Amino acid sequence: MATTVGRYTISSAFESGNASGAAAGPLGENDIHVWTARDGAGSVYASPNRSWFFFSISNLQHDPGATNVLRITIRDLNGQAKLYSAGYRPFYRVGSDPHAEHGPGARWLPIPSPPAFYSTSAKDPRPPFPDGPHRSDRAAGRDGDDQQAEKRFALRFEYVHRVPANCAEPECDTVFFAFCVPHSLTTLGRVLDGVAGNVSDDVFFAREILAYSLDGRPVELVTVTSADGADPSGARQLGTYFTSLAKTRTIFPAEGGSFGSAAPLALRPPLFPAKKYFFVSARVHPGETPASHMMDGLLKFLVSDDPRAKLLRGLYVFCLVPAVNPDGVARGHYRTDPHGVNLNRVYDAPSVHLHPTVAAIRTYLVALTSDASSGAGPPVDFYIDLHSHASRKGIFVFGNALDAPDAMLANVLYAKLLEVNSPHFELDACDFSSAGMAAVDKRDGMSKAGSGRVGIHAATGIRHCYTLESNYHSGNLANGLAPAANADAFPQAASSSRRSLTPPRPQRSAARYTPEIWRHIGKTIAIAALDLAATNPFNRLELSAYGSLAGARSSAAAWLRKRNALATAKARSTKAKPPPAASSAASSSSSVSSSAFFVDVAPPPAKRRSKSGKASATVNMWRIGNAADPSPGDPIGYLLARGTRSRTAPSAAGKARARMRAFKAGLRKKAAQPAAANDAAKENLSGSPPANAAAPNNTS
Repeated sequence: MATTVGRYTISSAFESGNASGAAAGPLGENDIHVWTARDGAGSVYASPNRSWFFFSISNLQHDPGATNVLRITIRDLNGQAKLYSAGYRPFYRVGSDPHAEHGPGARWLPIPSPPAFYSTSAKDPRPPFPDGPHRSDRAAGRDGDDQQAEKRFALRFEYVHRVPANCAEPECDTVFFAFCVPHSLTTLGRVLDGVAGNVSDDVFFAREILAYSLDGRPVELVTVTSADGADPSGARQLGTYFTSLAKTRTIFPAEGGSFGSAAPLALRPPLFPAKKYFFVSARVHPGETPASHMMDGLLKFLVSDDPRAKLLRGLYVFCLVPAVNPDGVARGHYRTDPHGVNLNRVYDAPSVHLHPTVAAIRTYLVALTSDASSGAGPPVDFYIDLHSHASRKGIFVFGNALDAPDAMLANVLYAKLLEVNSPHFELDACDFSSAGMAAVDKRDGMSKAGSGRVGIHAATGIRHCYTLESNYHSGNLANGLAPAANADAFPQAASSSRRSLTPPRPQRSAARYTPEIWRHIGKTIAIAALDLAATNPFNRLELSAYGSLAGARSSAAAWLRKRNALATAKARSTKAKPPPAASSAASSSSSVSSSAFFVDVAPPPAKRRSKSGKASATVNMWRIGNAADPSPGDPIGYLLARGTRSRTAPSAAGKARARMRAFKAGLRKKAAQPAAANDAAKENLSGSPPANAAAPNNTS
């Protein structure tokens, strides 16, 4: 899209760009309204995902010292109220290249002024250009122009364009705005090219084409490990996969050459029988750009001269897929592929023709694990899929609920080690529940049983399968880090990594996430695995409160027991539902079954007054049980089952008291009925019985 608003040109006609049109607002040409485009806009596969935007405004004043004040409104957004209400701000950068990494203004910065995020579903005018219907409109019989077709939101902010003194025309003539810091396929290619050109001789680095996307874009598989222990016979082919090596640059020793030199291969890269495999993927949801920054941090750390990276290369073969959904990235989608499919819901049964990239990943991992089970290859130890989250704060993982206790403890222990090594990772935000493995997505009705971590675990049995999530904005807390052990023995040559051994200054609140923090998380993914293998000489465990890996395991076990207890209490209280309101039929009964469910509620406590003078409700104590077995129940589980915080009096208890009062009132009413009938008979002077009196017994 490229259009003119006054003297300005608004465009999204570049890779990862997203905007469907623009128009001037009521305040003139400096009041610019931009409409987002749905995923797959203009096609029969369009979906209602509208969170990602990426566009440019050019023809700004480029006189040194000149300023432009723009009032920008971005319309037709999805409801990300939680994100923006927490203080999140979109990003901008100045320059003519949307993918530039160097030069004036090349750094992406959050917009200076806080934006206003509001609903426009009832009053917002439709865009002054054709937008076309999407699937939900067609399914409901709408034409796509109905304002009620979907709930829409707008984001408004003010931008003051100042020209840097060292900026020449036309570099400072254009400003880019994006939902989050972009990371396009062009940027990815530059990162991979830069890494490939700087690997040392002891690093094995290979780039292969794993598969091609629906639009024909290559999906690269990057392999990183140490050069020792290779089996030169090469890994086996997998049907139609890995057949286009001529189109890739493979870093592998040529005849008589050394590792790090570019040479074509007739065979796939070799196997490393003594090492385990560590698989990481990103950007199955194309708008979740923090995942790519995490991947960058992981990749650059693995090929560095850090002694921990050398140890990791000796233990693992790292297999990285940086862009699972390259079509969505290139098209500027937020969540889907060109066919409007959420690819992170088809890992359980992907189609080779409809989901070629996911089918290739699944086939590859199934082949690796089958080789390991037959003794023909090493095992796969980790599967991690990198994501971003708009509503749930923090950096955390979704893991699987495993049946074997030892496996489950090891599953949680890795997350614990992530927390030990990062001030931004939050173990308490993680979810390892079985319910989370089968939850249904509200957007498309698809189950998480088809997500990468669940589908790959079901197909391969890999123990450590995770979805690693990072909020776009910030977390709930900041962890205090212990210093690394043996820091004095860290090589001076790796000075950039040496600084990371010193714990950062403790923070009172969670930091606002940046690409630097996301790259740090990517690095932490690898360091936590080294701690789990108990081979990290510069670990933080020795000087932490845990003291050792065994101490961290005990802490993870305690955390797991606590979570299991809460889950058990929730399940128990869900089965024990409160009784229904007393009906007239129930109140007329003179007896109560001994197996009837009851809620024994104590008298309501007196409300306390806080310093502000407001009434403060206290938690009421009650027991839930059976009349035949009046043992105390679990009030905590009773609260959790209803989603009520334990610090406030639950509404369920009040409802139970109301039902009990109604039941007792019914009993009192029933007891009063015979006395009222006798009084009415005495007052009936005609001698006729009352209408509700029983017929006399004339039998003798």
